[in-house]
Amino acid sequence: MNMKITLISVLIILVFAINSRAQQKLIVPKGNAKAFDNQTRQQDGNPGKNYWQNTSDYFIKASVDVDKKTLTGQEKIIYYNNSPDSLSTIVIRLYQDIFKKGANRNSIVEVDPRDVNDGVNISSVKVNNSEIVLDGENSQVQRTGTLMFVTLNNKLAPHKNVEFQIDWDFHIPEHTLIRMGTIDSTSLFIGQWYPQVAVYDDINGWDTRSYNGMAEFYNDFCNFEAEITVPENFMVWATGEPQNMKDVLQPAYYDKYIKASVSDEIVNVITEADLKSGKITTKNHTWKYKAANVSDFAFGISDHYLWDVTSAEVDKLTKRRTIVGVAYNKNSVNFNKVAEIARETVKSLSADMPGIPYPFPYITVYNGDFGMEYPMITNVGADEGYGMTVYANSHEITHAYFPFYVGTNETGG
Repeated sequence: MNMKITLISVLIILVFAINSRAQQKLIVPKGNAKAFDNQTRQQDGNPGKNYWQNTSDYFIKASVDVDKKTLTGQEKIIYYNNSPDSLSTIVIRLYQDIFKKGANRNSIVEVDPRDVNDGVNISSVKVNNSEIVLDGENSQVQRTGTLMFVTLNNKLAPHKNVEFQIDWDFHIPEHTLIRMGTIDSTSLFIGQWYPQVAVYDDINGWDTRSYNGMAEFYNDFCNFEAEITVPENFMVWATGEPQNMKDVLQPAYYDKYIKASVSDEIVNVITEADLKSGKITTKNHTWKYKAANVSDFAFGISDHYLWDVTSAEVDKLTKRRTIVGVAYNKNSVNFNKVAEIARETVKSLSADMPGIPYPFPYITVYNGDFGMEYPMITNVGADEGYGMTVYANSHEITHAYFPFYVGTNETGG
């Protein structure tokens, strides 16, 4: 009897404690409280009536020197201020400054001393077609960590836009792989590579956290048009929809690609025998890709990768299909099975969990190193275990929903 009374007493105390805690007011971070007051966000997680997001249009031309391992680019950015605030400074990310001597990196990030360099070389910046000073006391540009702060002559008013033109180049890391870099002598995966406007949001204002090599990303939804020039015989796989595949592929390979893009069958568009022939691409070495409403852009190149392509119906109502491609080294264990793994992953995600049609028209698995997701392309290394091959590829492909579909902040808070 005494034991029963004791147990009942304990239960009553626990219930009272839980109820008391439930009635306590939760602590709300300042930024979130401000957003609630401004009605840009609601406490149930839904957008408020005054919610807004800023965005950019990127027009990028880049060339890759495979021998020298350098990337040279020119871009035009049209940045749209949809906020109610006037902006005097625009924050631009230069991720490759992580390779600068003395850069602040996460303690577990190891950079090969041979890859330490001067970071991103910015040779020109124009704001609304007006050249700005990059050096000296009167410079409108300040750099710290992996960030570049550009002070505007005139504040960017709410619901107006500003245009940047930036020329830059950097050395592609050859011995260090932090999500991107040199996979082998003529295979490169390029991520975190273009000057990118940081996020300005209704909670924290500008995101001024410097990239440390391990934290992931938080980006605006933007539009991209990219032209990527590579040496002869190189293929390019990238975020977005190819705009000139017919111009860069020889007719036989273009025809195989088109067949695969509407089929459930896996088509070996480029085989070992094809690589030996050396007649896959045309004399046009500039590949064009376009992507709308995505949060980032990445690409991979190689002159000796195999290419398997298939597709999957992801929306039964509209009959929309997602094209699934896999670019890989012939020696990569299990990668000849990745096209099937990727296709079945896309089908399962669309039909079962989460049961939302795959949000993008393309997904390319690039056989690189590490495991990292980007919109419409992943960078995944080979693994001897088939189970790990399934896990790694299905995991990265599923990231199309989080963060890319819903726009989650993956920087860690």
